[in-house]
Amino acid sequence: MEDLVESILDYVRSDYTDYAIIINGEWGVGKTHFWNNKIRKKIESMQLNGKRYTTIYMSLYGISNLEDISKKIFIETTQLMDKNLRKFMDANGQTTIPEYAKTGYLTKAVNNRNYVINLEPSRSLSNIKIKNRIVNSNGDARSEEYRSTCGFRYSYPNWASGGYIYALQMSRENWFDGAVALTGSWSPDES
Repeated sequence: MEDLVESILDYVRSDYTDYAIIINGEWGVGKTHFWNNKIRKKIESMQLNGKRYTTIYMSLYGISNLEDISKKIFIETTQLMDKNLRKFMDANGQTTIPEYAKTGYLTKAVNNRNYVINLEPSRSLSNIKIKNRIVNSNGDARSEEYRSTCGFRYSYPNWASGGYIYALQMSRENWFDGAVALTGSWSPDES
């Protein structure tokens, strides 16, 4: 076991690595215990070129694609992450950035009429793209997911029924666009 620990430490000390370590194994074999009790403290106590290293432990349990891994690395490593978002995620047991924000509900007047979205250009960012769709009060989608660029007006088809309430769900197209504050308007019925 000590040979394995020393091999990992040699890997971290070398100039030709980017210092990522993946410990793979079946559930319950002791990967987390090995990390916490054999590796982490030794890496954090190392001093290389006058610098100490900080370790970050991330479980990849339940992650199935590279985009989710990138999101998780971003959350764990960025110093720019909003503390309120982290507090919200911790309080709600979330480990991923919330996918959608939702507007208040509006009543749709007519069947078979497009919904309209008009987002003002962002003052602090380039005109980012926003994923959007309308949902009923149960959160069920009543349109395809569309992409709108801030600063333009769009009209999209949907299968929502007149006389019922709907909200607009929105999300940044790219999770790395950072925090976004949007202004604009939307209507469940194009006039």
